[in-house]
Amino acid sequence: MRFFKNIVLPSLQLARHQSQTSGPRLVVLLFLQTLLDLLSVASIFPLAIAIVQPEFFSELPWLKKLISIFPFSDDASVKVATILVVSLFFVVKHITGVYITRYRTTFAFGIATKISKQLIEKNLHQSYSTYYQQRASGELINVVHLPAAFAQNIILALTTVLIETMVLVGIMAMILTYNALAFLFLGILSLPAILYYRAIRQNLSSIGSIQKENYPRLIERVLSAFDSFLEINIYQKTKTVVHETDTLTERLNKLQVEQATHYSNGMRFFETTAALGLCVMVIYLVMARASTKEAVFLIGIYSAAGIRAVPSINRIIAALFQIKTNEYVVTDISTRLNATANDKKYEEAEISFLQTIEFKNVSFAYEKRPALLNQLNFSIAKGSKLLITGKSGSGKSTILLLLMGFLRPQSGVIAIDGQPLDAAVIMSWQKNLSYVPQNPVLVNGSILMNIAFENSETGVDEKKIEKLVESLGMESWLQQLPDGLHTILGERGLQISGGQRQRLAIARALYMNRDVILLDEITSNLDEQASHELIRLITQLPQTVILITHDETLRSYFDHSLLLEEGKLRSL
Repeated sequence: MRFFKNIVLPSLQLARHQSQTSGPRLVVLLFLQTLLDLLSVASIFPLAIAIVQPEFFSELPWLKKLISIFPFSDDASVKVATILVVSLFFVVKHITGVYITRYRTTFAFGIATKISKQLIEKNLHQSYSTYYQQRASGELINVVHLPAAFAQNIILALTTVLIETMVLVGIMAMILTYNALAFLFLGILSLPAILYYRAIRQNLSSIGSIQKENYPRLIERVLSAFDSFLEINIYQKTKTVVHETDTLTERLNKLQVEQATHYSNGMRFFETTAALGLCVMVIYLVMARASTKEAVFLIGIYSAAGIRAVPSINRIIAALFQIKTNEYVVTDISTRLNATANDKKYEEAEISFLQTIEFKNVSFAYEKRPALLNQLNFSIAKGSKLLITGKSGSGKSTILLLLMGFLRPQSGVIAIDGQPLDAAVIMSWQKNLSYVPQNPVLVNGSILMNIAFENSETGVDEKKIEKLVESLGMESWLQQLPDGLHTILGERGLQISGGQRQRLAIARALYMNRDVILLDEITSNLDEQASHELIRLITQLPQTVILITHDETLRSYFDHSLLLEEGKLRSL
């Protein structure tokens, strides 16, 4: 009951929610595969009977009439024809099985794809405060590992349990029809399987819990190591980093060994049980002085059924092992998708920016920290240029986050043309904004793709980008590159300088053609001359510009300059 409530029911709900059209077809195909598996076992019985009881075919009136339709000359030709039909059936069964396996795998990983997409969307639409507190390694596991694990270890494993259970029940029913004694021996064979699974299921859950805890930690260590390449080598801390990752890897590998050992032990255990069952049956037949014909028939039926029944039991137990080890996957995915579904929704409203942006008595504090901003009051007219300076950690970047709508003031109001910047208008307001952070993100693509912020160059306005590049003084740099704007930057743009990275990010902001440009410490990687040249270019633009910087020497290019100090703003 707990297995059904905690795993089966939530998994069915997730599968039905993600794929409402393919589910019924999959169910039909699973029943078809079960039927074919049962028929493959049933087809062995006539062959065994034909060998032990040659008169069997002539004793059944309906079978005798069926045989008379075909031009068989003797019993031998009937047997040969039967063997050919059975062989043809197995070929058809194999082809059909390949198709069904491919379909259910496609179904399972199709669900994984949709879940992964929803988890990515959830991360991109979450509040900034939630994003700020989360572990990137943990979210990477959630987006990449959880959906794939759900497909492989839950959906496919559950369909395996369903198919093999139906096959096993069908085999037992057929055996009971043919011979009650063989049914008894096979029934006894399945009992140890149940007891073995019950004995180790708690251990399997523990393995899953430890894997859930340690995988994110390992990824976090590896990502941190890659990001700290220079520091690790200059401080000669390679051994320290390797030791940390090696310890976690060793711990996870031990779990894999333990899990694989359980799987292997289970399969070998049941194969041994099947062999012992056959031995017990032979001993029984000897003690009961059964005739040769009866003994051959009974052993043949048991062996034919056992050939299919033992693998069924093995597959059921192996699938249950997978499900139990990955039980946390179902819980985690359900929790995250339900949290997404329960997010508070707002009826979006439009907002326009024609006159001014105002901060009215705005105060803000991060959770469990002292107040960072205290009753800020300032305004900026459309088209004006504003510089905000102050020491590191004074809250300059927080002002931009408040203005972008990623943070909400504890008190006070941010207004656009007198309209409060509340949740209903944030999406509309953000369409007016371009943003250049201190450390802009570049993707592993061409310069053209990075400026346009697209996944491909298709549809990108190359002429517009060429003009932007020229206006930002990047033309001479691009001429040195092998493919100009089409040059691939590499992962995270590590192959270019900080100044080039900033110029690309500014080109991106200008390409978006928004009314307001927000700049966060964009001159931190530039020398004094380059900083002044870049700011001179930006402040000549018609857009509203707000620059956050620690460099007060840039104030001469701006209409207004403010100093943020101890949570308060004052004019410079």
